[in-house]
Amino acid sequence: MILHDQHIHSKYSHDSTEEISNYLEIAKKRGCLYFVTTEHYDLDAVSFFCDLIADFTSLQKELKSYQKQYPTIKMLLGIELGYKKDRIKDLEQVLNSYDFDVINLSIHDGNNVDFYIYDTFLKKGEVTLLNEYFDLIIEATTNFTHYNVLSHIDYGFKTVYLVNNKIKISAFEEKIKQIFTNIIKHGKTLEINTKVQEAINDDNHLRYILNLYYQMGGRKLTLSSDAHKSERYASRFEHYQKIIKACGFNYLVYFVKQKEYKYFI
Repeated sequence: MILHDQHIHSKYSHDSTEEISNYLEIAKKRGCLYFVTTEHYDLDAVSFFCDLIADFTSLQKELKSYQKQYPTIKMLLGIELGYKKDRIKDLEQVLNSYDFDVINLSIHDGNNVDFYIYDTFLKKGEVTLLNEYFDLIIEATTNFTHYNVLSHIDYGFKTVYLVNNKIKISAFEEKIKQIFTNIIKHGKTLEINTKVQEAINDDNHLRYILNLYYQMGGRKLTLSSDAHKSERYASRFEHYQKIIKACGFNYLVYFVKQKEYKYFI
């Protein structure tokens, strides 16, 4: 079996124009048995002043239309769910409206701050805002459990690191430990996001995260590209699998109908 990518975006997300068919051609060439996209569901998006909601009904119809053309690939439905404390009912509603195979939980913004944009860090200070970022992940993983995978724990950190690489994620170890405690306690999975790792471009950063997670008893990992263009599908999976294995992990996790399966590495 060839591991499929469990975090990608297509034209159904606001920040991608990629056609599903382009991804499917690559998945077919790789020999993947499954295909899934995880389109955005971000409510009250700070930088857009609106809800960013994918049309999952149309997505389902398109995926179904490709099933005969790609009979060896099982089409799955995923979502990247942006946590918002005051919109929990809306989050639950979309999750109950579709039969998702994998639910990725993310923190992209919060408290009127977009963690993708460096200027927002300058206003409050890099360390202060990173503490707020990790606090939001702690809140999300404490109060919300309707998900399978915690996506890109270092998403907000990446924004700062690309400008000031003297800041290390180890400075926030106590907060990261709280996050790991929560996801381990609730049986959730940690995502290793190759888009973030490629941007940071420091394998020691990843080794730190993996070693700390392993030491705390964490074993469940997904490896995902967060691709917004088809050429990044499963980007550098082989490289990061080697690092993951060297840190003591012997399998990765994937989901079908939110049931967990192991892919041994």
